[in-house]
Amino acid sequence: MFGLTGWVVSAVRNLQGLLEFAYFSREIIMNNIREHMPVIASCGMRIGTVDRVEGSSIKLTKSAPAAHGEHRYIPMTWVESVNENVRLNKNSDEVEHEWQSEPVGAS
Repeated sequence: MFGLTGWVVSAVRNLQGLLEFAYFSREIIMNNIREHMPVIASCGMRIGTVDRVEGSSIKLTKSAPAAHGEHRYIPMTWVESVNENVRLNKNSDEVEHEWQSEPVGAS
């Protein structure tokens, strides 16, 4: 009896720890994104430049050719890493087909 209950309690604690780690990791990533950083797709192609972070989205400048002179938004869940640029976990085709004209949660 204790074995199963103990396992469930341990699993829940481990899950809580993982969720907290993911939350803080996402916060660290968000806090390191700066204006004018290049945004690079997983294939290595530059797909835009950071204008600013808005909530759970990165607002790109209007200058990306595929953006047709309009701001585009990409969700933070697409961010793989941040160093001198923002590296995404999607390739350029996926990004350009899935980016939004409004920030996440705006509609």
